[in-house]
Amino acid sequence: MNPNKKVLFAFFSFVLAMLVIACSCSTLIPTPTVAPPPPTVAPPTPNPMPGLAGTWRDPESSDTFTIAWQNGQYEVTSITWEGTSYDITSQSWTGSSLTWSYYDTDLSLTVTYTTTSISGDSLYVDWSYSDGSSGTETLLRGGVSVIPTPQSSNQEAMPGLAGTWQDPESSDTFVIAWQNGQYVVTSITWEGTSYSITSQSWTGSSLTWSYYDTDLSITTTYTTTSLSGDSLYVDWSYSDGNSGTETLGRVP
Repeated sequence: MNPNKKVLFAFFSFVLAMLVIACSCSTLIPTPTVAPPPPTVAPPTPNPMPGLAGTWRDPESSDTFTIAWQNGQYEVTSITWEGTSYDITSQSWTGSSLTWSYYDTDLSLTVTYTTTSISGDSLYVDWSYSDGSSGTETLLRGGVSVIPTPQSSNQEAMPGLAGTWQDPESSDTFVIAWQNGQYVVTSITWEGTSYSITSQSWTGSSLTWSYYDTDLSITTTYTTTSLSGDSLYVDWSYSDGNSGTETLGRVP
């Protein structure tokens, strides 16, 4: 064999042996692994409206709502009226406004509230009935009026308001009395028929009462605005959406 070929053959044999050894060593060295990043934990959702949680009462209907901050959102946990519990049919929290609906078995209507703003112990809401009527209302925290009553419970706030009053349009007659530091409607009649009072409230300057008129099959609400002698000026509304003003006359 040519000497030059011997040299080349020996060189290539050496190179081949080095490659085999290098490949063998690479299989013995473990490939480093990269540790996965730690899982990301989402921060708790901040409460956007501190103070919304609590118990709120509608002074018009006397319905009472308990609102709680749960799982990053506000929820209505209970709805009651004079010991009766209503089932919540739906509710939603947008991040700035809470809406809830429930079926009022006394009115046979679905009622919906939507919060618009809050200021201290006053929660401002829009309300609507499934019959199409709607409006605005101020819910009071804990069901306690923020308008003070007179300092002395024996001192009548509006002398002359107590008595018997009649609506000249409907002939409905109302008996108003001063009791325990507030005015209350004690009876509602029409031509010998008595109507049940569904709700009433005294703010310290205005009396509101509602009742179900069995002849008209609607709920009627009156709110006093002013008093002058034997004339009592009121705002009235029906649950069908109709409303207006009226002057009740004192009945001797």
